[in-house]
Amino acid sequence: APDWGIYGPGGAKGGASASPTTPGFAAEFGGGWFDYWGSNGTYPCTAVREGPGYERVFYGTNIANRLTVQNFYMTFGGTSWGWLPAPVVYSSYDYGAAIDEARQLRPKAATMKELGYFLDSVTPLTKVDKADPVPVSSDVVKVYHNVNPDTETHFYVPMHNPSNRTTDDTVTFPVSTPDGSYQVSVRLNGQDAKQLVANYDLAGQHLVYSTSEIMTYLDDVVLLHGRAGEDGSTVLRYASEPKVEVLSGAVTSTWNAGDLRLDYVHNGLARVRVSGGGRRPVTLLLADDATADTFWRQGSTLVRGPALVRT
Repeated sequence: APDWGIYGPGGAKGGASASPTTPGFAAEFGGGWFDYWGSNGTYPCTAVREGPGYERVFYGTNIANRLTVQNFYMTFGGTSWGWLPAPVVYSSYDYGAAIDEARQLRPKAATMKELGYFLDSVTPLTKVDKADPVPVSSDVVKVYHNVNPDTETHFYVPMHNPSNRTTDDTVTFPVSTPDGSYQVSVRLNGQDAKQLVANYDLAGQHLVYSTSEIMTYLDDVVLLHGRAGEDGSTVLRYASEPKVEVLSGAVTSTWNAGDLRLDYVHNGLARVRVSGGGRRPVTLLLADDATADTFWRQGSTLVRGPALVRT
């Protein structure tokens, strides 16, 4: 995955010599690729090769590099009828896209939804600078580290080093914010990257850090997710010990010096209600990716189940 922004050669202006004062913009960033005549139908392969893992790594690298506009080519693969296509391709323009030629959702569409909801929800991400480098317990993993200078919200993006490495590795690294310094453990299984947030005001709560990713949240509901079978930890800060109710799933909680720590495995859906401690009540939905993907935001409502929610 290329560093075309603040982590690349020349920093924020390194890839924008023609227009150095405008936001970083990737106009046709890989969402698939076309088939040539006689290629024997490689679109299903392309959809896997540039699938969920590719999206998390490549789009995640762009986010970490402060590229603020990304256009995916393609999001919806179609059909070029008659004489419309370029002569090098046949009538199908499926492209291995997130929405295929038959208008069906591929798995990579769900990953785009996860990232889209995250970008829409966590607004401090719209203004970040490079933060201090993060030492990692293994050289096969690197961590991008950015911070919002106004809110001091920190963003950590761990991925393999190089990013096309496909091993299964668990590493530790420090999360250091105004809340203090913590050692966190993160697993990367194959091609993967994670968008982790620390020191963030989240639905009336104060998030110290989480090794789960934020998908979206409402005033009193937070949806966090991670890869199926992987451990997750979420730490929230309170003035006094809050009440913790595990409504479903297996979640353990510990209280220490103002920090409430929740530990769990991303497996289906766990639901935890936290109340008191000087903050308004909140319900945490702790889901694996496939379960999180069944949720949709409709205004101030979080709906689970339907494939599509419209007004």
